[in-house]
Amino acid sequence: MKIIAILIALSFVEIGFAADPEAVAICRWVLGNRVRIGPTGPDGRVEVELRGHHLHSLAAEIAGLGGGLEIVEPTELRERLALIASELAAVYG
Repeated sequence: MKIIAILIALSFVEIGFAADPEAVAICRWVLGNRVRIGPTGPDGRVEVELRGHHLHSLAAEIAGLGGGLEIVEPTELRERLALIASELAAVYG
């Protein structure tokens, strides 16, 4: 009997954002162990890194957290969130 092992490499996307201090606890609760909370910056916001499988799924998660977060990188994610915001505004006003 031959046993063949297949290794699937999972790729991750890492993003960075700045969070209002009030949003940090929510980030930890909602995003779990995929989030790394960093230091507080000079503007009082907290540096946060998040890991996920795809930018679109990360955009959906982050959009649900509202304006207490500002994506620092990547630009593609900022653009995706702007698209989500415009679609929601078109539907809900």
